[in-house]
Amino acid sequence: MRDPNGPRPIFLDPALNYISVDNFEGLTPNEMHGLINFPFNKAQSPMILAQDLPSELIVNTPIHKKIIKYLSMVRELSPLKLTQRGNLTVSFCKELLKAGVVEAETGLLNKFDLRTMEDSYFITYMFQLTQEAGLTMTGRGKLSLTDKGASCLDRLRPFELYRHLFIKHCTRFNWAYSDRLAESGIIQQSFGFSILLVQRHGIEERRHLFYVQRFLKAFPEVLNDFLRSSNPGWAFEGVYTNRVIERTLERFGLIKMWTENRKDGRGSLKDRLMIRKTELADKFVKWKTVGPHLRPEDKGKFFEVGSGVQPSS
Repeated sequence: MRDPNGPRPIFLDPALNYISVDNFEGLTPNEMHGLINFPFNKAQSPMILAQDLPSELIVNTPIHKKIIKYLSMVRELSPLKLTQRGNLTVSFCKELLKAGVVEAETGLLNKFDLRTMEDSYFITYMFQLTQEAGLTMTGRGKLSLTDKGASCLDRLRPFELYRHLFIKHCTRFNWAYSDRLAESGIIQQSFGFSILLVQRHGIEERRHLFYVQRFLKAFPEVLNDFLRSSNPGWAFEGVYTNRVIERTLERFGLIKMWTENRKDGRGSLKDRLMIRKTELADKFVKWKTVGPHLRPEDKGKFFEVGSGVQPSS
């Protein structure tokens, strides 16, 4: 939960709150507190989202392509009749599958496996996210585009839509709703830190485990959320890979992700999930220092994550 009363000291010695921490990728405890609890607050968070970017960086991201196609199909059939439970009909869901709008999902081998909208995580995700973002609305058992949704299709401003969806995805959509594992709110709240990890280390292709381990160094207590599992470390790895790497960083085009088949130490072939950051990752998110600082001249200074420059010292 975010503290409604604002940031509080993390250390009893105030000076320690303003010294960069290696496990925080150079952020200070004060900056990390602001990033987690007030990610889009300019005064408290070190993270700044770009205000505009070229369309060519956005139009081929998975989220943009699929949401635009979904909105187009909704408008084509608008108002779209819903089921008695208020879900998309199976026939429309199968049309989405046929159109390639749905991400690959375990157990969803072809359109005939789909018996209800809720059988597909991604269709449910689009249905809920577009309503939360004010792009679609339901009423009297039907789904239709809002003026805002129609404007996204007609005015063709890809970055405006992308930025809006990203904020809603991170702050309004519950990442844990579909995997039946621990809620572990810190994983979602620290989405900005996960982006910082990719920016700092993603110029080289690395296994996904590198980022899992880096996150654990910053937040070792996250394993407490998985103590009901017989293997908390394994459970956390699966959740972080699913919610952060696949369904956020890759979906929003901030990383390229692929699987390689390599030999392990015993000579056995094993699949390795590999990751590298994209140009969009560095352009979409920038960073600045947040004071007070031990060095007053650093307050508000921007820093490049790939340069090795620490935000404060």
